Amino acid sequence: MKVKKSLKKLTVQFLLLSIFVSIFVFVPNEIVKADQLAEIEAEINRLTSDQSDLAIKKQQSEADLVALQARRADEEDELAWLNSRSEEVQEAYKSLKIRQDAVLAMQQASLDNLEQAKENYKAKLDQYGDRVESMFGMQQKSILELLLECDSLEGFFTSVKFMRIITDEDEAALDDLVEDKEELIELIDKTEKDIEENQAELDEIQVLLDNIESDINFQVDEIAYIDNSINEVNSQIDTYAMLEGEIQAAMAQAQANADKIRAEMEAEAERQRQAAAAAEAERQRQAEAEAARARQQAEAANQQTNVESAESAQYTQSNTVSQPAPAASSVPVAPVAPVYSGGGFAWPVPGVYTISSYFGYRSFPIGGSMYSDFHTGIDIPAPTGTPFVSPADGIVTFVGPIAVGGNAVIIDFGNGLSALGCHLSGFNASVGQVVSAGQTVGFIGSTGFSTGPHLHFEIRVNGSSVNPLNYL
Repeated sequence: MKVKKSLKKLTVQFLLLSIFVSIFVFVPNEIVKADQLAEIEAEINRLTSDQSDLAIKKQQSEADLVALQARRADEEDELAWLNSRSEEVQEAYKSLKIRQDAVLAMQQASLDNLEQAKENYKAKLDQYGDRVESMFGMQQKSILELLLECDSLEGFFTSVKFMRIITDEDEAALDDLVEDKEELIELIDKTEKDIEENQAELDEIQVLLDNIESDINFQVDEIAYIDNSINEVNSQIDTYAMLEGEIQAAMAQAQANADKIRAEMEAEAERQRQAAAAAEAERQRQAEAEAARARQQAEAANQQTNVESAESAQYTQSNTVSQPAPAASSVPVAPVAPVYSGGGFAWPVPGVYTISSYFGYRSFPIGGSMYSDFHTGIDIPAPTGTPFVSPADGIVTFVGPIAVGGNAVIIDFGNGLSALGCHLSGFNASVGQVVSAGQTVGFIGSTGFSTGPHLHFEIRVNGSSVNPLNYL
């Protein structure tokens, strides 16, 4: 029987040792995974920032492209107007050129007429000279000479009349010569003036055509420059799109790696929680068994004491002579655990009433990532060394380290009701010690699987955790 008990005890100790070893192996491995997860999350944040910057640059390039396209449309409109204007000016130039050609033809005709007029003028001038010479010859003769030269009186009168006619015609011819010369000079002046005016207008139109041609060339160059800029912006947008695809692929891969690590950590945490729960259940069972044995021993000792007291009383009554008092029993008297009879428990951390985590499902951080589980108690954050007191009268059934919970104290209140305090930095009680409500049994710490100094406090009914706030 003793061998079986020893073997069973060794089995329980080995189980607890295995749990502790797995916890200590798990924590470094989880730290490594947490570091890897932190690096991946940092990389995801960097990629997200790069993606945002890239999106801004892409939007700016797209806005630049729209502006360039609008500018190109304006330049196209300007070029179309210049081409239309050039056609109008060219038509005007052609019309003016035709008119100038007509003026030149007219000028040539005028020159031809001028030459003809000059010839006519010269002929008239020669004819007038002959007349003047003839008239001068006649005027050198006297009337008597003319009378003697004539055959008859009729011939004489005819000669005198002829001289008068010649004189009148010569005067008319002279007037015609003067008039022809004046008309000729006027025609020459007008023709030269028309040619000069047409040439000035032609020169002005040619300058306008040259300016329009220069503007057209400038517009063509400007459109070519805009087209080149549009091609560059399109190339930038294509590059940004390619980089966006690469960043999205990298983010997807990083997210997949992060999800994988989180899943592994969650699975490992769940395995450890199950192992810790199994170990805690076994430890609780052992503690309750020890408490039951302690109560049985206490009851047996009380019964033995009562028997001895009764025997002593009978002996005293049967003897009239005083006898020395009987020696005290050598059987040790075990402490008797109080029995919980209802009522509110005292607050386990006097003066500190903040609760950082309540009973029930919760989320908590590990290595920068959040995990969830069912919280079997409440967490009361307090500075290291703050007293942890028994919430009611009871007997201490466990003092020592447990998996995940670190240093812990369990107090049994009877009727299947007990309390557990974890993560303690030190103890102020021992197994089997009877404690009163408000008596310090330990001190707040951060031992075990903890993120900071606090008390993890549980109330258990027949080994199952219940909401402590229903009893406090």
